[in-house]
Amino acid sequence: MLIAVVVACAAVAHASEAPDAVAREFIKAVYSNDKAGFDKTIVPTPRAEILVGKQPLSFSDLNAVAREAAAMEFEVVQPFTLNGKRAAADEKGEYPVGTRLRYMTGFRGTPLIVTMRRTAAGWKVDPRWWLAMAEQGPEPKPKPGTPDFAIKAFVTAAVTNNRDDAARFLVPNSDMSVVFAEAPAEPDPSDQTVALAIEMPLVEIPPGELYALPSGQIVEGSRPDAAEKLFVGLYGAIELPFVVQRTAREWRVVAEPYFKLLNRQ
Repeated sequence: MLIAVVVACAAVAHASEAPDAVAREFIKAVYSNDKAGFDKTIVPTPRAEILVGKQPLSFSDLNAVAREAAAMEFEVVQPFTLNGKRAAADEKGEYPVGTRLRYMTGFRGTPLIVTMRRTAAGWKVDPRWWLAMAEQGPEPKPKPGTPDFAIKAFVTAAVTNNRDDAARFLVPNSDMSVVFAEAPAEPDPSDQTVALAIEMPLVEIPPGELYALPSGQIVEGSRPDAAEKLFVGLYGAIELPFVVQRTAREWRVVAEPYFKLLNRQ
């Protein structure tokens, strides 16, 4: 009986652990090559183990990682969200299972976005965007005709104010006035906006997860074989959901007022 009580108390304590504390432990585990610690902090995700190195660190290097992780600061860049809408906590300050939250932080000079998800076991890191970034590599080259290619080509055209190119990657007969509503008169002269579009990690969303499009419409993910899919990208710290539709030979993006979100950059 005593053992059962201790286990129950430990589970409650873990469930109430602050999301930034879990995010800190996640980053510490990644940079310490700590696979066991990493597994404890994430939503189980296929292939996520590639984010953790296999080479053991020295005692001094582990201490350095621990010190730097303890000093990290976390800024909320996307508030508590559930099914595409703002989430509310209960009287105990707990959020419903499925609630998402995003932080911006940095480690050793590298800016990092950490996506959190509230699970039945407490807050966990959703590593899918980190995994997408790792798998695409430092020089992303999506294959023409794929959803990734259409999305990144469309966003690149949009942020450079190239309406003709943008139209090529949208579903036929899209309303360009919707797409370019609130677009700046002149595109950003720097290369940053294009780099963010090309490097944007994209995650295909499965059934059961809901996101809000820039128009406010709530959409659900779909099966891998569906002719219409939902992808969510991270354009810097900005969450960009995209609905794509399969045409005869390629995928196209459904028109949405994306500058409502892009202008936040």
